[in-house]
Amino acid sequence: MKFTEFDISILPFNKIETTDWHGILKLRSEIFVLEQACVFVDPDVQDKSSLHLFVKSGHEIVGYARAFKDEIWHIGRIISDRNHREKGMASALLNSSIQHITSKEKDPIIELSAQVYLSDYYTSKSFKPSGKMYLEDGIPHLRMVYSPND
Repeated sequence: MKFTEFDISILPFNKIETTDWHGILKLRSEIFVLEQACVFVDPDVQDKSSLHLFVKSGHEIVGYARAFKDEIWHIGRIISDRNHREKGMASALLNSSIQHITSKEKDPIIELSAQVYLSDYYTSKSFKPSGKMYLEDGIPHLRMVYSPND
């Protein structure tokens, strides 16, 4: 069954409940460390300055994304629990990230680091490849920039 609406929480780091933060880190570890075999320090320096978007099923975090701004906006860590995939949650998280950013800033530059196999999906969401393929944690990625008017 596909769902079109999710109850997405959007909070800065200092407003996230401890149990929710634990659930976010658990989900990120399950996806990035166990499923994708990426070994990196998580949490990282961006977490404290990020907006965190997450979906809960009961008390469990089942979907997550984050957005932060340095010179430009970045969206990343878009994930969903394996039991909640193919329901539109990743799209809802991405769309909510974009909507939140564009409500704060007119014509922002938004980028993400897309796994190459997902580049067509991100292209369908108005992201365009920028630069050459590169490896991140041994996985081919592309830098993609949001271009809604192209």
